[in-house]
This record gives sequence, structure tokens and C-alpha cells, in this order.
Amino acid sequence: MKVVVVFLSLLGICYGSSKQWQRDVNFDNPNNWNTGKAPCATNKIIFPETVKGVLLQTNMTSVKEVVLPKDGVLLMPSNMTLNFSDSPASDPECDGGDITFTRTNDESWFDPDNWLDSDSLITVESERVPCTYDSVIFPQDKVFNVKLDSSITVGTMTFSGKDYSTSRFSSFLASETGKMQFSITSGASVTIKGNSCPITSGCPCGNDNEVLLPKICNLYSCLAVSCRNAVTPVGGCCPLCGAILTMEYTTNFNLANFKKKIHDDFGVRDNPADNPTGGRRRREVDTGMVDTYTSKTSKDQIQLVLTDRAAGSSSGQTAIDMAQKIVTAMQNDPGAFGITSVDMKSSQKGTGTQTGGLSGGGVVGIVIAVLVVVIVIITVIFLLRRYQYTPFFSKDQPLHADMEIAADIPVGFMETIPGQPAAMYMQSFDNPVYNTPSAEDNLYDDPTKVATMDLTEVDSNDLKKETKKGKGLPPETLTASFDNPNYASVMETGIDDVTSEGGARAEDLSKMESES
Repeated sequence: MKVVVVFLSLLGICYGSSKQWQRDVNFDNPNNWNTGKAPCATNKIIFPETVKGVLLQTNMTSVKEVVLPKDGVLLMPSNMTLNFSDSPASDPECDGGDITFTRTNDESWFDPDNWLDSDSLITVESERVPCTYDSVIFPQDKVFNVKLDSSITVGTMTFSGKDYSTSRFSSFLASETGKMQFSITSGASVTIKGNSCPITSGCPCGNDNEVLLPKICNLYSCLAVSCRNAVTPVGGCCPLCGAILTMEYTTNFNLANFKKKIHDDFGVRDNPADNPTGGRRRREVDTGMVDTYTSKTSKDQIQLVLTDRAAGSSSGQTAIDMAQKIVTAMQNDPGAFGITSVDMKSSQKGTGTQTGGLSGGGVVGIVIAVLVVVIVIITVIFLLRRYQYTPFFSKDQPLHADMEIAADIPVGFMETIPGQPAAMYMQSFDNPVYNTPSAEDNLYDDPTKVATMDLTEVDSNDLKKETKKGKGLPPETLTASFDNPNYASVMETGIDDVTSEGGARAEDLSKMESES
């Protein structure tokens, strides 16, 4: 009896989860082929140009055709025989055709979907990846493509049925077999503690730090939720419909005993007995039951996450009702649970499926897009405010305008405009320098008046004075004339005629011009 008591005590001390790697590059795995089925004898089996390694493990004894990779390794069991034949053994379920191997890329260690937890229903994404004190298992008779780009620490490591320590596993990773199955980058290393969590209150997972949590969340796509104000647990990547209880605990708190009490007193589920595919598929069947997951966070608090499998607007409501009952019981008797305080946060009833399926990278993309939009808006506002005070026309820039004469306006400027009084086109002005006709004289009735002037009345001294200033008549003006296209005759009467009639006046004017 004493031995049994000691054994149960050790179980309470040793706490850790067991996580098994799910992906492989085996030939007989249907998930590794583009058709979703394993190859059969009449298929044309195609391997891509580059594969790191494929375990050619199959029950087939003959095949029709295989296209081998240019670079890679095909591993075959020592007792395997494979024949090639133009007419391989017929298989009624084999439809022939091409089939291509697709599992060519390395699978990240930090992708939660690559792991299966055999001990509990995990609703915190970062804790679905092996934690500091977890047992890690790579199954036997399989070959793997694992990418590791950050250092990790685990409790124990079992690879193909063999247990490894830190030094032995490092040697394995450096071997040809290890290099084929593990891609180690960024100076990553693996530390194996060799034991489970030795603290009765539990140990933090260790994956919710600023380095690993973003890496995990960027690889994980969240499921859609149908509630409002969904809650996200510490270490989680995705919001959930349900409730989260956060507790401060006493010095004698025992995590294993706490989980057992919650299970027994409230009838909740905390094991994956009927859910062998892992946490992602928990909500696919609505059983009305509440699932719980309890762990210690990096903030040294106990976190209890409650979810249910209800769909639609009722998603999470059963879990919230259960959480309220648990909180009431804890407040009435906190010592029975080993806690000193409890805080609850929960989602709200929704109206249907909300937007989901966003990974951590998607969230980052949205944030960047919002920032770009904000910058564009600010730039537009700045430019508008700047040009608001810019003059429409600069004084140094000429104003250009195009003018078009309507077809119904006469081209000749001397023609009478129909419908207008004569006074409008017979107006003129008097130039005081010359003896020009007054406004009463119509210049256009007698074109000779346009080019004729009486120079006898012009004072020669005034002309000389103005000429020296550069303001008098230029020499070419003395012989200037123009043609009026509105008249049949071309007027050639100019200054020469006037000077001949003026006699001495014209001669004096010529002398004045030469002196100037």
C-alpha cells in the first residue's frame, strides 16, 4: 500500500505532455500524393526533380513506370523487391494515369498542425508545439522532413524507437541520415532535459515568448468563429468562443489535483479519448459538452480555457455558463481549489459566422495595409493644403488664350454689323498731335482720309524735339501705306504726296530727319 501511495505522489510531481510528429515522406502515405491516394501498379509514378528522401515502403511487387528525381534519395527496406513490367498485375481499384509525389518541402517544427498531443485537448496554439518539459516522439518506420530554425528545449526525445540525450541527438543531426531528415538553420539547437516538470504547480510551456510565439502564429490559420468579442488565451494565436479563467494560486497548489477536481465536480472533458486527430477538429461534432484545458502561463498564473462544440450564434454559450458555475464555486471556497483569486473573461453571443481564417502573417498584412492607407490620406491632405494657398496665375507666367470668331460675324472690320446702330461703328477719337477728323466725320465713307494728313500744321521744332527723344515718327513712316481689302482700289497716297504739296515744309522736314 505504501508503494502505491509513493507511486501516485510521483505521478503528481512528474507532469508533462507527450507530442508526436504527424508528417512523413513515406511512399505509402496517401497524403503525400497529388491524387490523395497511394500509387498502384498501373500508375505512372512521378517524383519531382528534387526530393530529400522518400521511404519506398510498399506492398506492390511490380510497377509499370517510375520517373526518378534528379537529386534525392529513395530508401528501400533491405528485403524489398520491386519489378518493372509493361503489364503489371491488374488491380480493379487502380485507374492508372499519372500520380505525382508532393511532399517535397520541409515541414516546420513550429507548425501546431504537425503535432498530435496524446494526453490533453489543447486549445492554446503555442502549447500544441512541444513545450520545455514535453516528451517528443518521432514514430518508427517513417522518414521525415523537419525544418528547425530556432533553438528548442524539450523534456525527452524518442526518434524511431530510440531515446536520445542532448549530445547523442546532436551527433545524429550531424550524420547523413540526420541531415536528410532535419534542416537546421539560423544556428538552431536542441536541448533535451531528460525529465518532466518537477513542480507540483506545473511548469510554463515556454513557447509564448517574443521569439517563438510570432513564429508559431505565422504558421497557423485560425478557424472562423461565430461569436462576438471572442477571447484569446495567453499563448494563443486565435480568438475563441467561450471563457477564460485566470487564477492566482497558493503555495500548496497542485495542478494535477486541480484538473481532476474540475473534471469530477463539473463533468467537463479534458482528454482526447474520442478525438484522436488533435485539437483542430474538436468543434466539428456538436455534443453539447464543454472542453477544458488548464496550464500555467509565463506570467506564473493558472489559466483555464473553456470551449464547447456548439455552432452558430450559440457557440461558446454552454462553456460560458459552465465557467460562471466554476467561478461561483471558487469564490465560495477558494481553498478547495488551491487558489487565492479568479478572473473571468468571455465572448458574447453572436449572430452567425464571423470572419476567420486569418494567420498571424495575415494580421500583419492587414496592419501594413492600414498604415499605407493612412500615409496616402495624410499625403493627399498635405498637398491639398499646400496648393490651397498657391496663386492661380503666377506673375512670371503669361496667360494664353485662344479666340475663335463665330461664323456669323463678318470678317471685314469696316463692314456694318447687322442690327446695330451706326453710332457704334462710326465712333472715333481725336489725336491732339495731328489734325485728325472729328467723330462727326465718317472715316470709312472716304478712305482717302485714312492715309492723308496736313503736315503743314505740324511744328518742325516739336517734331525734332520728339524725334531726338525717340518718340517722333520713324523715317519709314514717311512712305507708309496700307491696302484695305474691302475696297477695289489700292490706296497709294502716302506721305510722299503730302510732302510734294507741302513744298518747303517737306524739305525742312527732310533736313530735320538727316540732322537727327
